[in-house]
Amino acid sequence: MPKTIAYTTLFILLLTSFVAAQNLKEALYVWDFDTNNPTLKEDTKQAMEHLEQLLINSKCYKVVERRRSDRLFAHIRNEKAISGLEQLSTENRQNIQKITQSQLVVFGTVYQNQNDEVTIRITIERFSSDVVLKESVTLRTAVFNYTEPRNQAIEKLFSQICKDVPQNQVNSPSSPSPSPSPSPSVLDIGSSVKRSLAEVAYKDFFFEATQNQSLVFFIQTESKTSFNINLVITDSLNRVVFNDGSWYRAGNVPFTPQSTGRFKVRVTGGHGFGEFTLSLVSLDDKPNNSAMLSPLTTSNTLEGWLTEGAYKDFLLNTVANQSLAFFIQTESTTSFNINLVITDALNRVVFNDGSWYRAGNLPFTPQSTGRFKVRVTGGHGFGKFTLGLTR
Repeated sequence: MPKTIAYTTLFILLLTSFVAAQNLKEALYVWDFDTNNPTLKEDTKQAMEHLEQLLINSKCYKVVERRRSDRLFAHIRNEKAISGLEQLSTENRQNIQKITQSQLVVFGTVYQNQNDEVTIRITIERFSSDVVLKESVTLRTAVFNYTEPRNQAIEKLFSQICKDVPQNQVNSPSSPSPSPSPSPSVLDIGSSVKRSLAEVAYKDFFFEATQNQSLVFFIQTESKTSFNINLVITDSLNRVVFNDGSWYRAGNVPFTPQSTGRFKVRVTGGHGFGEFTLSLVSLDDKPNNSAMLSPLTTSNTLEGWLTEGAYKDFLLNTVANQSLAFFIQTESTTSFNINLVITDALNRVVFNDGSWYRAGNLPFTPQSTGRFKVRVTGGHGFGKFTLGLTR
């Protein structure tokens, strides 16, 4: 019997503590958001409902769930979208506080400017008219029309609303964090992906590559706006290894990995919204292997594909004081060119004029007999090269 009383007393104490903790949280009421553009009314409503749900889930405030309470239906029908308590009479303000039993009110406005941008402004006020918080975020109108980027903007504002609430008042397991980026998809070499994006939204893709591999991303977009995309590539340590700062509607992006491993390409949308197709192609027919270099002689010509920064090595056996000339020809839709560097058996450079060639003849007279390595390095985009040797 005494043990039962002890358990009962402990339960009552715990329940009392829980209720007291709940009562410490201020009650907050989310007012219907206002907009200066009637065509954005539905999107504005969805933005307001998303913020309200974030606040309910987080429990950093005790949110008055007006849409689930019959006693508030009459007020909802009469509610007018406003941007602050100063727009209400003292009597109406007191009535609303009495009905909602709240200490704070969240107001939101969605304002479209002449630059086709939308600014979402959030204000939190006490019924005493003291402003607790003011925050805003701006995005393009075409982006606001899409759920994902609109929700991301609202989540950014939400993070500011709850940042100053004591952590013991926040239900961490239920607290929503900003929407995580979707799990990156795999983009295999030789494959394509097609996705939709809005401005500032992004999608990540993983791919495997080897050092010095000549890769090209082919880009195509479809949109009724001037939609384009940007590519940023990071390595397994999240270091940026490619970012040319360009935005593409169509085109190709050559990439030469400086290491072997897993990479992530992030595709970010710009200017409105649309669809993009991203393809990844390897130009290498076989990897460069120093132990099995293709020989270059006067009776054969060698060819290959290269991206900027990638290289291919070839073997040259010759004798001292022999007059030779390399024949060079390139083919490309870009301003692709190549550079030649020759090293001897001790890896000493014996020829490097620092020039880049699209076509031409390079004379070379070895000063010793033996084995030489001819390295062809690609520059400016990507393309095909042909290399020959004459006496």
